[in-house]
Amino acid sequence: MAVFISFFATVAFVLVTYETHVQAANKKPLVKAAWHAVCDVAAELYDVSEATKEATASKRRVVDKIQQQLLRTRILIQTLISDQDVKRFTTVAKYLETKLAAALKNLLGSDATTAEDILTKTAFANGHIREFLVIASGATQSGSAGCISNHASDGGSELKTLSQLIREHGPCKALENEQPTGYDRTQAVTATGFKQFTSGGSAVSGSEKGCRLLTTENSEGYIEGTLGTPEVAMAGGLLTASGTGGKFTALDNIDATSKDDKNKIIKQVWESLKKKPTKVAEYTDDDISTLKSESTFQDAFRSIFGASKDTEADRIAETIEKQYPKKGNDFNKQIWQRIADTSLKSEISGQEKGTKIGTIDDIGTLTVILRNFTGERLKKEREREQRKSETKCNAEATQQAILADCTKLEKAECKPDLGCKYNETTSKCEKDSAKTTVAATKDDKTNTTGSNSFLIKKAPLLLAVLLF
Repeated sequence: MAVFISFFATVAFVLVTYETHVQAANKKPLVKAAWHAVCDVAAELYDVSEATKEATASKRRVVDKIQQQLLRTRILIQTLISDQDVKRFTTVAKYLETKLAAALKNLLGSDATTAEDILTKTAFANGHIREFLVIASGATQSGSAGCISNHASDGGSELKTLSQLIREHGPCKALENEQPTGYDRTQAVTATGFKQFTSGGSAVSGSEKGCRLLTTENSEGYIEGTLGTPEVAMAGGLLTASGTGGKFTALDNIDATSKDDKNKIIKQVWESLKKKPTKVAEYTDDDISTLKSESTFQDAFRSIFGASKDTEADRIAETIEKQYPKKGNDFNKQIWQRIADTSLKSEISGQEKGTKIGTIDDIGTLTVILRNFTGERLKKEREREQRKSETKCNAEATQQAILADCTKLEKAECKPDLGCKYNETTSKCEKDSAKTTVAATKDDKTNTTGSNSFLIKKAPLLLAVLLF
């Protein structure tokens, strides 16, 4: 009887021991170095994304600055009277037009598509990484079970929630769309890939901590049953769950690795990172010492001042300096400051009278101001043309009136210098067509303010119109 009981006790012990062994196999958490590496990749993707945004923003700022200055220049041109000033500032406007076209091409060209591609793929990959770490750190049993360990090897010091990961490793902030801290790129990225993700390297501890997330061993994975120990990509392909536990996906030499189901997300990101756009220099109002040698300004100058296209570069630079001399006010005061100091003569688009256009940056407001200034200039031109037309009409009417007066003159008053002659046959004063033609020609060519001018004596009102 004692032997029988001993036998069953032995069998029970073996079964319990076996069951415990089976349940314990490969249920290991990520070690500190592994989840640190995952967060480092997230930080890299965040930094590249932000750099891409800034590169695009810098191009947009250049477009805005040039467009603002072009509108301001066109506004000033509407107020100019001197032909020389018009040419000088029209040259500046044409130069800015060419610069604006180039800046728009840079903003909207192929780099724009590249930027969109980078932003889409980095966000997509970091979404996968974040979701994985949220799940992995979502639950723990204090002191005994968890999927994220803050220990180098034994699986202890379980971490729970993404906030605890961020507290322990600053690069994890990228997963909350915040600026990473403490990220050392030299330890994470090389010219060929992600340094910490070597082929087949184990990412889990040597101790069991009840984590089923990273194993696909039969009856032990996140699915109960015979799984056939498949390899499953996790964290956007950075990690691989396998029958022997979690391991690093080979990403340290991505360029030499073919795209497959495990690495395709991160490989696509890597390919886009190699095309990362760069930030452009901010626009500045250059001095004539720079502009005179710039081909864009030289071409603008030639088109306005009529300089020959084959003029040698050094000669055109000299010619430009003659039109924008350094004597007296420097170029900045002659051109850029004069543009900025142009002030509003009345309230326009919410801007008070006297406001200097150099203080206005809004493109819409500057456009309204330009439209207003242009309208005022055209109005003045129409008024000048109308006055000229009225003056011409008055002169013609006066001349006709003078000629018509011959018939009303007495013989003593009928003088050749008035364009008249006395007809002895009819005993009447008549107009002398030969004399009036000469008089009219003379009148067109001389100033009517002379002491012998008939218009002065006979038409003082017309003189007032002419002098106006």
